[in-house]
This record gives sequence, structure tokens and C-alpha cells, in this order.
Amino acid sequence: MKPPAWSPASPPSWSGPNCKATPGTGALVGLGRSSIPTVWAGGASARVPVGQVPPCPLRWEDSTVLDDRCAALCAAERAGLCAAERAGLGAEGVRLVSRGSRLVWHAPAGDAAITVTRPGTTTLEQVSHEIRLTERLRKAGVNTPRILAGPIRACGRFAFVTQWVERAPTTPHAQSWPLIAEQAARFPGAGAGADGVQPVRMPEVPVSTWRDRLGSDMGEAFADRWDNARQVLGELLGHCEPVVCHDDQHPDNALIDRQGRCWLLDLELVAAAPPERDPASLVVLNRRFGDPSDPEALLTYWPALDPQRLSVCARVREVLIVGRLLLRGTQDAVTEGTRRAQGLFGHGPPWHHLAPLPAHRS
Repeated sequence: MKPPAWSPASPPSWSGPNCKATPGTGALVGLGRSSIPTVWAGGASARVPVGQVPPCPLRWEDSTVLDDRCAALCAAERAGLCAAERAGLGAEGVRLVSRGSRLVWHAPAGDAAITVTRPGTTTLEQVSHEIRLTERLRKAGVNTPRILAGPIRACGRFAFVTQWVERAPTTPHAQSWPLIAEQAARFPGAGAGADGVQPVRMPEVPVSTWRDRLGSDMGEAFADRWDNARQVLGELLGHCEPVVCHDDQHPDNALIDRQGRCWLLDLELVAAAPPERDPASLVVLNRRFGDPSDPEALLTYWPALDPQRLSVCARVREVLIVGRLLLRGTQDAVTEGTRRAQGLFGHGPPWHHLAPLPAHRS
């Protein structure tokens, strides 16, 4: 028996040959959908501790293979709606506002943002760590949206809910960069020695992987560059006091609100790294993309930078950017990663940013 058409506002109840689905409560610990349940990070009135994952409102029973229509309920386009239901926000009016490395939805019922991870890339432990780290950074004076609830299981992914911050209509990059640098420079204040924050890592990658992405000659040349960068990064971490770094600060990961305040987003890559790590990112972005146009002025937000370490961190950063893009494996990522790899060896075209996927209303 095929399931009826699915309405986001009312989870289905049906039985099929491969699975049985029953609607759940639609909210954490059985709370209604009229407001966000009290699952606040650090809140004294919390009824479910942050980090505890309640059951999914669509409970799959007696099934190892789902019907195609049943599996479709858990597609990417439904993950945000599932998370909204589970957070007690309801699905009415929920819309997708960003479709980059992670999905971001706006839930008008609680004036909240719902961030949904990519499938298979993030574990419960990683999301829980990001939530704790967000609160730690906020206490250090970093502007990043307040966590309201999470982590939440959402159709094979994980999600968390934050306060919604209204973006200003337009903010030129020239005006955004000083605000971004000012906020990123506060990250080292989140803890001496980056205690409890994982060090930045470059994984060991077989030469065959780079050959598959770049071809034989360039693949082997890039493999040597990658392995050298891994070794240098390890030496840097061993000869300095690591600090907390955002590791991915740029205008697409920042939001300037209507009051002109900067909010840093997407803390997925936050890591313990040499103090010159984040400043070096600005140097690389200027060198390869021409934006920011004046990195020297922005470096003044970080006191006492070591010029030699800054230069080394920039070289390592370039290799890491290219490698991460190639390892992503999609056609667009490999095409642009190949272009950037050519640029590392001095005979490639300028780097380009990958075009973001268009957000749309679901």
C-alpha cells in the first residue's frame, strides 16, 4: 500500500509492505508546538539537557528497507521541516534561507534559525561539541547566535536551533571585513591553550586519491605538497601555544545585522591552531581572490603576530583549501579544485568561489 501525500504540518500515519510509520508527539518531551520547548543551553529551567537526543516524530518500525516514498520523507528538502517539528516550532511558514555546506531554515513560529548538517558528515558528538563551543565563544565576547535547542535528529542528519538574526539588506565586503576581523580576533580569548578544542588537522590521504582527482603528474606533485604541509603544520603546533581559531572566516560565514553588528556563523571548523592561523586566511583570500583588498589593515586586530609563522601558515592554508575542495568529490568542487591546484604551481588561472546553491521555499 502506498502512503498518502505528505503534508509538512501533519506527519503521516500509514502502513506499507516495508515499514510502518506512526506520528510522534511533534515536540521534545511531548511539549506542544506553539513555542520552543525549554531545552536551552545552560538554562536553569531545562527539562531535557542539551546533548540528549529525543526520538524522531516519524518512528520507523519493523523495517530495514524503507519504501521509496517513505525514504523520500527523509530527503534533504524535508530535513529542516522534520527538525522544526521536533523542536516544537511546527512546520508552518518554515523556509530554506541558505543552501551551502549546511542547510539553514527560518522558523517564524519561534523567530529561530534551524541549522541542519550534511548527511553522513557530522556525528552527534561533533554537533554537541559545536553547541558547547558556541556558548564558550559567546562568553568570550564573540557575537554568534545563541543556541536555543539541540542537537536534534532530523531525517538521518543532526540539527540545532539558534536565535534568528535579521540580516541588513546589503553590506559591501569593504565594510564587512573589519567587523569580521574584529570578531575573529576574539576567538583566542575563548580559552588559554585552546583547552578542550581539537587541533586543526590535515588527514593522511593516499597518493591515488590525488591522482584520481588531478591526473597522474599533478596528482603526485600535489601529494608531495600536501604531505609537506601536514608535516609543517605538526611542527607549528608543537612549537607554539595553540589558540581557538574560526578557521573559515569570510563574508559568507558572517552576518551583518540591521544595527551594523557582525555575527560569525558556521563554527563547524573551529579548531586549536597557531595564533597566526586566522590572520593567514585573510592573506590567502587576498592573494587568491583579491578580497579582502587590504589584509594588512585587518591584521592589526591580532596583536603580536609572528611574521614568519604568518607566512608559513598562509602557505599551509592554501594547500588545505585546495585539498578540502578536491576531497569533497562533487564535479563542481573537483573542477574548481583542479583550477586552484594549478595556481599553487604558478601556471593556473585565478581562483573562483563555488557558486552557492540557490535557496528556495519548501
